[in-house]
Amino acid sequence: MPERDVFAWTTIVSAHIRAGDLSSARRFFEEMPERNTATWNTMIDGYARMGNFDSAELLFDQMPRKDIISWTTMVSCYSQHQKFREALAVFNEMMSKGIRPDEVTLATIISACAHLGALDLGKEIHLYILQNGFDLDVYIGSALIDIY
Repeated sequence: MPERDVFAWTTIVSAHIRAGDLSSARRFFEEMPERNTATWNTMIDGYARMGNFDSAELLFDQMPRKDIISWTTMVSCYSQHQKFREALAVFNEMMSKGIRPDEVTLATIISACAHLGALDLGKEIHLYILQNGFDLDVYIGSALIDIY
């Protein structure tokens, strides 16, 4: 299917993931003549949703360029499967690389802090939110309630 563009290929990968067929999704992913960040994120998210952390981590580490969606996918992957320390490790790595989190990332990591009882870190993130002009939307607000 070389005449397809990256969007068409990504759609095929996504369809196989939604059907729960990760092996076919991965096969199409590997056959793609070109991949963009959205393609990588789609495949990583598929592995993450199925709890296949090793494959998600491997692809994440192989990604040529990571965007905030890539980082948030990994943070969410760990948080949704009760691996809060791993979520914090990914978040810390993201911050150390100068990647600015978005509201989804912040809400997810505050929730992870609450589950770990890491109240001081949660308060630091709250201060970061206030100092960096983030909107206190319903997701961040709910996560902050959990931390306090």
